[in-house]
Amino acid sequence: MNRNVFEHLRICTHVELGEHWMNYPVLQEGEYENLSVWVEYREDATVLIGQQEGAWVCGVRIRTRRESSSFNPGLKWGKFASKTDAILYGLGHILRYYSHIPSLKKAALEMIEKYRQPSLFDIWDEH
Repeated sequence: MNRNVFEHLRICTHVELGEHWMNYPVLQEGEYENLSVWVEYREDATVLIGQQEGAWVCGVRIRTRRESSSFNPGLKWGKFASKTDAILYGLGHILRYYSHIPSLKKAALEMIEKYRQPSLFDIWDEH
């Protein structure tokens, strides 16, 4: 996959944050929720979700045998209209860069399906 299929969910904040957007603080451990996507022995993928200044933000942490990468949630990377949008964006990021790992790809796709399917109980919560 050569792009994040959920990129359209991200609201760019670079103009809002001004010329120093790269130095804008991100959330630190304990200020965000860890949503485990995949764990296989010492490898794992986690979507990091939190709120900064009232907006949903997303980060991702990946650790594999060959590499690891992460970015903490923060407005500097963009904001989202809802928690679900932030989660889907994080899952799309994982698929964009790590879909070559079959078990990780499968776990991410299953989680995407879970968040994209409306629950029967969601209907009752609206009334």
